[in-house]
Amino acid sequence: MKRRQFIGIAAAFLASSVFAQQPDSLETYMVELINRERAKEGLNPLMSDDERLHRAARLHSLEMVRLNYLDHTSPYPENKTKLERAKNQGLTDILFAENVGGGGSGDYDRAIVESAMYGVERTILIKGASVGLGSKGFMRSEGHRLNILNPELNYVGVGIARDDLGIIPRIKVTQLFLMRQIDARAGVPQESQGMYNVPVNITNLSGQSIIIRMTDSKGNLNKENEVEQEEFRAVLSLYKNTGRYLVELGTRRRSENKITESITNNFYIDTDLPLEKIVQYR
Repeated sequence: MKRRQFIGIAAAFLASSVFAQQPDSLETYMVELINRERAKEGLNPLMSDDERLHRAARLHSLEMVRLNYLDHTSPYPENKTKLERAKNQGLTDILFAENVGGGGSGDYDRAIVESAMYGVERTILIKGASVGLGSKGFMRSEGHRLNILNPELNYVGVGIARDDLGIIPRIKVTQLFLMRQIDARAGVPQESQGMYNVPVNITNLSGQSIIIRMTDSKGNLNKENEVEQEEFRAVLSLYKNTGRYLVELGTRRRSENKITESITNNFYIDTDLPLEKIVQYR
Protein backbone atom coordinates (compact mmCIF):
# COMPACT_ATOMS: atom_id res chain seq x y z
CA MET A 1 0.00 0.00 0.00
CA LYS A 2 2.82 2.42 0.79
CA ARG A 3 4.25 1.91 -2.67
CA ARG A 4 0.94 2.75 -4.32
CA GLN A 5 0.66 5.91 -2.25
CA PHE A 6 4.16 7.02 -3.26
CA ILE A 7 3.54 6.40 -6.96
CA GLY A 8 0.33 8.40 -6.81
CA ILE A 9 2.09 11.33 -5.15
CA ALA A 10 4.94 11.20 -7.66
CA ALA A 11 2.54 11.16 -10.60
CA ALA A 12 0.66 14.19 -9.28
CA PHE A 13 3.91 16.04 -8.69
CA LEU A 14 5.10 15.16 -12.18
CA ALA A 15 2.05 16.77 -13.73
CA SER A 16 2.46 20.06 -11.85
CA SER A 17 6.19 20.56 -11.38
CA VAL A 18 8.00 19.66 -14.57
CA PHE A 19 8.41 22.64 -16.89
CA ALA A 20 5.16 24.08 -18.15
CA GLN A 21 6.70 25.13 -21.46
CA GLN A 22 8.07 22.25 -23.57
CA PRO A 23 8.71 19.88 -20.64
CA ASP A 24 10.94 17.50 -22.57
CA SER A 25 12.97 20.09 -24.45
CA LEU A 26 15.44 20.81 -21.64
CA GLU A 27 16.01 17.12 -21.04
CA THR A 28 16.62 16.67 -24.75
CA TYR A 29 19.09 19.55 -24.64
CA MET A 30 20.93 17.91 -21.73
CA VAL A 31 21.30 14.73 -23.81
CA GLU A 32 22.62 16.86 -26.65
CA LEU A 33 25.25 18.40 -24.35
CA ILE A 34 26.28 14.98 -23.08
CA ASN A 35 26.80 13.70 -26.61
CA ARG A 36 28.72 16.85 -27.59
CA GLU A 37 31.21 16.14 -24.82
CA ARG A 38 31.50 12.51 -25.87
CA ALA A 39 32.11 13.54 -29.49
CA LYS A 40 35.01 15.74 -28.37
CA GLU A 41 36.66 12.59 -26.97
CA GLY A 42 35.90 10.49 -30.04
CA LEU A 43 33.23 8.45 -28.23
CA ASN A 44 29.98 7.12 -29.66
CA PRO A 45 26.84 9.10 -28.78
CA LEU A 46 24.58 7.67 -26.11
CA MET A 47 21.19 6.41 -27.26
CA SER A 48 18.24 8.04 -25.52
CA ASP A 49 15.14 6.41 -27.01
CA ASP A 50 14.04 4.36 -23.97
CA GLU A 51 11.34 6.37 -22.18
CA ARG A 52 11.52 4.02 -19.19
CA LEU A 53 15.03 5.26 -18.50
CA HIS A 54 13.97 8.93 -18.71
CA ARG A 55 10.99 8.24 -16.45
CA ALA A 56 13.16 6.62 -13.77
CA ALA A 57 15.48 9.64 -13.84
CA ARG A 58 12.62 12.15 -13.91
CA LEU A 59 10.80 10.67 -10.94
CA HIS A 60 14.00 10.76 -8.88
CA SER A 61 14.55 14.45 -9.70
CA LEU A 62 10.95 15.23 -8.77
CA GLU A 63 11.31 13.38 -5.49
CA MET A 64 14.53 15.24 -4.66
CA VAL A 65 12.72 18.54 -5.20
CA ARG A 66 9.65 17.52 -3.22
CA LEU A 67 11.66 16.25 -0.25
CA ASN A 68 14.39 18.90 -0.59
CA TYR A 69 17.46 16.66 -0.84
CA LEU A 70 20.21 15.88 -3.35
CA ASP A 71 21.46 12.30 -3.23
CA HIS A 72 21.59 8.99 -5.06
CA THR A 73 19.72 7.28 -2.21
CA SER A 74 15.97 7.73 -1.81
CA PRO A 75 14.38 7.66 1.66
CA TYR A 76 11.70 5.32 0.25
CA PRO A 77 12.89 1.69 0.65
CA GLU A 78 11.23 0.56 -2.58
CA ASN A 79 12.98 3.39 -4.44
CA LYS A 80 16.25 3.38 -2.52
CA THR A 81 18.84 2.77 -5.25
CA LYS A 82 19.15 3.59 -8.94
CA LEU A 83 18.75 -0.11 -9.74
CA GLU A 84 15.47 -0.33 -7.81
CA ARG A 85 14.18 2.85 -9.44
CA ALA A 86 14.97 1.41 -12.86
CA LYS A 87 13.34 -1.92 -12.03
CA ASN A 88 10.21 -0.02 -10.97
CA GLN A 89 9.92 1.18 -14.56
CA GLY A 90 10.17 -2.34 -15.99
CA LEU A 91 13.86 -2.28 -16.92
CA THR A 92 15.63 -5.64 -16.67
CA ASP A 93 19.16 -4.20 -17.01
CA ILE A 94 21.49 -4.30 -14.00
CA LEU A 95 24.55 -2.30 -15.17
CA PHE A 96 23.90 1.37 -14.31
CA ALA A 97 25.70 4.61 -13.47
CA GLU A 98 24.02 7.77 -12.21
CA ASN A 99 24.74 11.47 -11.87
CA VAL A 100 22.62 13.77 -9.69
CA GLY A 101 23.10 17.49 -9.44
CA GLY A 102 21.51 20.89 -9.87
CA GLY A 103 21.79 24.21 -11.62
CA GLY A 104 20.59 27.76 -11.38
CA SER A 105 20.03 30.61 -13.83
CA GLY A 106 17.87 33.62 -14.49
CA ASP A 107 15.06 31.56 -16.00
CA TYR A 108 13.99 28.01 -16.81
CA ASP A 109 15.69 27.89 -20.20
CA ARG A 110 18.74 26.35 -21.87
CA ALA A 111 21.07 28.42 -19.71
CA ILE A 112 19.87 26.63 -16.61
CA VAL A 113 20.70 23.27 -18.22
CA GLU A 114 24.16 24.55 -19.13
CA SER A 115 24.68 25.67 -15.52
CA ALA A 116 24.02 22.11 -14.33
CA MET A 117 26.33 20.66 -16.97
CA TYR A 118 29.23 23.11 -16.78
CA GLY A 119 28.72 25.10 -13.58
CA VAL A 120 28.36 28.84 -13.20
CA GLU A 121 30.34 31.54 -11.45
CA ARG A 122 28.19 34.65 -11.77
CA THR A 123 25.56 36.76 -10.08
CA ILE A 124 22.11 37.85 -11.14
CA LEU A 125 19.91 40.70 -9.96
CA ILE A 126 16.69 39.64 -8.21
CA LYS A 127 14.40 42.25 -6.66
CA GLY A 128 17.24 44.74 -6.53
CA ALA A 129 19.62 42.33 -4.79
CA SER A 130 22.69 40.66 -6.28
CA VAL A 131 22.45 36.88 -5.85
CA GLY A 132 25.42 34.57 -6.45
CA LEU A 133 24.99 31.51 -8.65
CA GLY A 134 27.88 29.22 -7.88
CA SER A 135 27.81 25.57 -8.93
CA LYS A 136 30.46 23.12 -10.01
CA GLY A 137 28.59 21.35 -12.78
CA PHE A 138 28.87 17.76 -13.96
CA MET A 139 31.81 18.34 -16.31
CA ARG A 140 33.93 19.97 -13.58
CA SER A 141 33.37 17.10 -11.17
CA GLU A 142 35.67 14.15 -11.77
CA GLY A 143 33.22 11.36 -10.91
CA HIS A 144 30.35 12.87 -12.91
CA ARG A 145 32.64 13.59 -15.85
CA LEU A 146 33.89 9.99 -15.88
CA ASN A 147 30.31 8.72 -16.12
CA ILE A 148 29.52 11.07 -19.02
CA LEU A 149 32.68 10.01 -20.87
CA ASN A 150 32.61 6.31 -20.01
CA PRO A 151 33.18 4.48 -23.33
CA GLU A 152 31.38 1.34 -22.08
CA LEU A 153 28.05 3.12 -21.59
CA ASN A 154 25.60 3.29 -24.49
CA TYR A 155 22.25 4.60 -23.16
CA VAL A 156 21.16 7.61 -21.13
CA GLY A 157 17.95 8.88 -19.57
CA VAL A 158 17.64 12.42 -18.21
CA GLY A 159 15.13 13.78 -15.73
CA ILE A 160 14.90 17.50 -14.90
CA ALA A 161 12.60 19.02 -12.29
CA ARG A 162 12.24 22.70 -11.42
CA ASP A 163 13.02 23.68 -7.85
CA ASP A 164 11.02 26.71 -6.69
CA LEU A 165 11.99 26.44 -3.03
CA GLY A 166 14.53 29.29 -3.21
CA ILE A 167 14.45 32.84 -4.52
CA ILE A 168 16.19 32.02 -7.82
CA PRO A 169 15.15 29.59 -10.56
CA ARG A 170 16.90 26.27 -10.00
CA ILE A 171 16.63 22.71 -11.24
CA LYS A 172 17.55 19.26 -10.01
CA VAL A 173 18.87 16.81 -12.55
CA THR A 174 19.28 13.05 -12.71
CA GLN A 175 21.33 11.47 -15.48
CA LEU A 176 20.85 7.70 -15.58
CA PHE A 177 23.38 5.83 -17.71
CA LEU A 178 23.16 2.28 -18.91
CA MET A 179 25.64 -0.29 -20.16
CA ARG A 180 23.09 -2.17 -22.23
CA GLN A 181 24.25 -5.41 -23.82
CA ILE A 182 20.82 -7.01 -24.08
CA ASP A 183 17.47 -5.25 -24.46
CA ALA A 184 14.96 -7.67 -22.92
CA ARG A 185 11.28 -6.76 -22.65
CA ALA A 186 8.74 -9.14 -21.17
CA GLY A 187 5.42 -9.26 -22.99
CA VAL A 188 1.93 -10.08 -21.73
CA PRO A 189 1.86 -13.50 -19.98
CA GLN A 190 -0.57 -16.16 -21.16
CA GLU A 191 -2.08 -19.14 -19.35
CA SER A 192 -2.58 -22.50 -21.03
CA GLN A 193 -3.16 -26.04 -19.70
CA GLY A 194 -1.93 -25.31 -16.20
CA MET A 195 1.13 -23.38 -17.35
CA TYR A 196 2.19 -19.76 -17.47
CA ASN A 197 3.86 -18.66 -20.72
CA VAL A 198 5.86 -15.43 -20.63
CA PRO A 199 7.05 -14.03 -23.99
CA VAL A 200 10.31 -12.05 -23.91
CA ASN A 201 11.45 -9.94 -26.87
CA ILE A 202 15.25 -9.77 -26.93
CA THR A 203 17.70 -7.63 -28.91
CA ASN A 204 21.35 -8.61 -28.71
CA LEU A 205 23.56 -5.49 -28.74
CA SER A 206 26.71 -7.26 -27.55
CA GLY A 207 27.91 -9.04 -30.67
CA GLN A 208 28.36 -12.17 -28.56
CA SER A 209 26.25 -15.21 -27.74
CA ILE A 210 23.42 -14.70 -25.28
CA ILE A 211 22.57 -17.08 -22.46
CA ILE A 212 19.10 -17.33 -20.94
CA ARG A 213 19.10 -19.08 -17.58
CA MET A 214 16.23 -19.79 -15.22
CA THR A 215 16.62 -21.03 -11.64
CA ASP A 216 14.08 -21.83 -8.95
CA SER A 217 13.90 -20.32 -5.45
CA LYS A 218 16.44 -22.86 -4.17
CA GLY A 219 18.95 -22.01 -6.88
CA ASN A 220 18.36 -25.19 -8.88
CA LEU A 221 18.78 -24.77 -12.63
CA ASN A 222 15.45 -25.07 -14.45
CA LYS A 223 16.65 -24.41 -17.99
CA GLU A 224 19.42 -22.74 -19.93
CA ASN A 225 19.74 -21.83 -23.59
CA GLU A 226 22.42 -20.15 -25.68
CA VAL A 227 21.34 -18.00 -28.63
CA GLU A 228 23.35 -16.13 -31.26
CA GLN A 229 20.66 -14.20 -33.18
CA GLU A 230 20.57 -10.41 -32.95
CA GLU A 231 16.80 -10.31 -32.42
CA PHE A 232 14.53 -13.08 -31.26
CA ARG A 233 11.54 -13.94 -29.12
CA ALA A 234 11.74 -16.46 -26.30
CA VAL A 235 8.74 -17.94 -24.47
CA LEU A 236 9.39 -18.99 -20.88
CA SER A 237 6.93 -21.69 -19.80
CA LEU A 238 6.43 -22.75 -16.18
CA TYR A 239 3.83 -24.76 -14.32
CA LYS A 240 1.50 -22.76 -12.09
CA ASN A 241 2.06 -22.74 -8.33
CA THR A 242 5.64 -23.97 -8.46
CA GLY A 243 7.25 -20.96 -6.80
CA ARG A 244 9.36 -18.02 -7.85
CA TYR A 245 11.99 -18.24 -10.59
CA LEU A 246 14.91 -15.98 -11.36
CA VAL A 247 15.46 -15.29 -15.06
CA GLU A 248 18.98 -14.15 -15.94
CA LEU A 249 20.28 -13.01 -19.30
CA GLY A 250 23.89 -12.42 -20.12
CA THR A 251 26.68 -12.73 -22.63
CA ARG A 252 29.02 -15.65 -23.22
CA ARG A 253 32.42 -15.26 -24.83
CA ARG A 254 34.68 -18.13 -25.92
CA SER A 255 38.41 -17.61 -26.48
CA GLU A 256 41.36 -20.04 -26.30
CA ASN A 257 39.33 -22.77 -24.61
CA LYS A 258 38.09 -20.28 -22.04
CA ILE A 259 34.45 -19.36 -21.50
CA THR A 260 33.58 -16.00 -19.92
CA GLU A 261 30.05 -15.12 -18.84
CA SER A 262 28.59 -11.81 -17.74
CA ILE A 263 25.03 -11.46 -16.43
CA THR A 264 23.55 -8.14 -17.58
CA ASN A 265 19.77 -8.49 -17.06
CA ASN A 266 17.42 -10.20 -14.64
CA PHE A 267 13.80 -10.37 -13.56
CA TYR A 268 11.49 -12.81 -11.77
CA ILE A 269 8.51 -14.97 -12.62
CA ASP A 270 6.36 -15.85 -9.60
CA THR A 271 4.03 -18.71 -10.55
CA ASP A 272 2.17 -18.50 -7.22
CA LEU A 273 0.67 -15.13 -8.15
CA PRO A 274 -2.26 -14.28 -10.45
CA LEU A 275 -1.40 -14.13 -14.14
CA GLU A 276 -1.28 -10.33 -14.37
CA LYS A 277 1.29 -10.13 -11.55
CA ILE A 278 3.69 -12.98 -12.26
CA VAL A 279 6.41 -10.90 -13.99
CA GLN A 280 8.36 -8.98 -11.35
CA TYR A 281 11.35 -6.72 -11.80
CA ARG A 282 12.50 -6.52 -8.17
